[in-house]
Amino acid sequence: MAKVYSDSEKAAYYYQLHQNCFNKALSDIYWKFYRTYSILDSVKSELAAYRSSNPVFKPPKKITIV
Repeated sequence: MAKVYSDSEKAAYYYQLHQNCFNKALSDIYWKFYRTYSILDSVKSELAAYRSSNPVFKPPKKITIV
């Protein structure tokens, strides 16, 4: 015979289910933003290293007009 759940047991079950779904959604959003930020941060550091090693991108020290 199937177990009959009380209303409070059903409410607790659905509350926990919704909490799990909400936490998973927040976790997914956090990791997507974190991954995007880490990719952009690595691109920024690579670009800074490239600019420091390549003299074309270095700004002039002093501009003299003759």
